[in-house]
Amino acid sequence: MSTATEATVAPVGQDTSALTHIVNCPDDKDNTEAWITEARVFGLELTALCGHRWVPTRDPIRHPTCPECVDAANIIIAEVGA
Repeated sequence: MSTATEATVAPVGQDTSALTHIVNCPDDKDNTEAWITEARVFGLELTALCGHRWVPTRDPIRHPTCPECVDAANIIIAEVGA
């Protein structure tokens, strides 16, 4: 089972403030932080739970979390816990 964590993106065509998006870690990766770091270093594209795609470039800690990603994560948690 993959785990979710957060990475930052500035939304295209929206307000210029950055959002923190939640991503799933692929099953072939050790953990999500390592996956995001690898994506940042090698310029790999990530896909958030909300469907937004981007290449991570910044630390997500300072930015608000994408509400669509939070909703999707809550659904996943509810399904796993059920």
